[in-house]
Amino acid sequence: MKRLVYFFVCALMAVSMAAQSLNVSSSFTVQNDDLNRIENGQFVYDIEGVGQFVLSMDKNVSYEYSTTSIWFGKKRHRLVLQAGNGSVTAESFDPSKKIKITGVSLSGFAYSSWGLGRVKVADHSSTWPTDGFDVSPYTTASGTLNCWDACPIETEVKVSVITVKVDYAVYDLVPSVTVSDTESPEKEIRAYAEEIQLDRKLSAGWNTLCLPFDCQVSELGEGVVAQQFVAYDPTTGLNFEIVDHLEANKPYMVYCPTEIPAMTLFFTAREIYGATPQPVSYNGMTFIGNYEPGFSMYGKYGVAQNRLIKGGANAIVNGTRAYFEYADPASQAAFRINYQPMDATTGIGTVQAEQAVPQGVYTLQGVQVRADNNLQGLPAGVYIVNGHKVMVGK
Repeated sequence: MKRLVYFFVCALMAVSMAAQSLNVSSSFTVQNDDLNRIENGQFVYDIEGVGQFVLSMDKNVSYEYSTTSIWFGKKRHRLVLQAGNGSVTAESFDPSKKIKITGVSLSGFAYSSWGLGRVKVADHSSTWPTDGFDVSPYTTASGTLNCWDACPIETEVKVSVITVKVDYAVYDLVPSVTVSDTESPEKEIRAYAEEIQLDRKLSAGWNTLCLPFDCQVSELGEGVVAQQFVAYDPTTGLNFEIVDHLEANKPYMVYCPTEIPAMTLFFTAREIYGATPQPVSYNGMTFIGNYEPGFSMYGKYGVAQNRLIKGGANAIVNGTRAYFEYADPASQAAFRINYQPMDATTGIGTVQAEQAVPQGVYTLQGVQVRADNNLQGLPAGVYIVNGHKVMVGK
């Protein structure tokens, strides 16, 4: 399978990335015998340079009738829009347009008064929300129609798509993409990859992580736990909560029970979004993803175990990671992180104030370089020992 470095994907785009729009309108009518097959109703439109635009309808209907009565139960209609290599999102629907569901009896129905006549099922219109809509057809008098004697029951339901405006962007389909922490990706990019490989090591313990695609935490490996930044209080620290799903370009703290080597994580069949980190901020504290290799951490905060430590002049961080910024540059050098308690198998939980600072020597990026506090033999630089920065000379 062809292997592409993520930052080169943009050069392979076969179709323009400019947003395009499409207006469609159509209608169809189904008889009572077709109601169970209305879910197969489908319209197909050809879009130059994109492919086919498909408008389909799924319908679950409670529909019963006999020779003497007919009634409609609650119907759920879902219209699904797809556009070949294009992408259609909830925001692309024009909320001012409506889809109308109408129905009318075709035979001589009468209500309980036994007066002959045609009873029309009231029109029902609805705006188009993100997940479809519910329609409950009803008569002008009752939910049950009685026909005269044993006359046949015929019904007609007409579904009209008046106008739907769809904005879509075209993205390229690529067989394989590698997301690397040592390559600078394009910020303006959109691609759909059959396979994505992560060229970045996840150390045992806590890691910061920011990816340009969505994924489930379970895809990162057994025992991996991810937490998102949810609050900050200057007196108690930063609060995190466990999540099951990682959103593209958002930063997370990820706990790995064992080291996950680079080039061992694969993700299949998904969209890659532009590599533009989405910051998360609370009370002056901001958690920000990073895709640039060798990004300067001077004045910013990196993670060392369960604390935030301000980076020095030589501190850097690579891509697919994250860091913290605080609104008050003259603030203290360290902050406490409060993780949501996790399963006992991880062996860690919320950090308490009375707990001792973990033993060992760490870099400003939170990487443990010594299991004990011995600094002898380490290269010159700044390290974290017992929660404090220590300078090691040449």
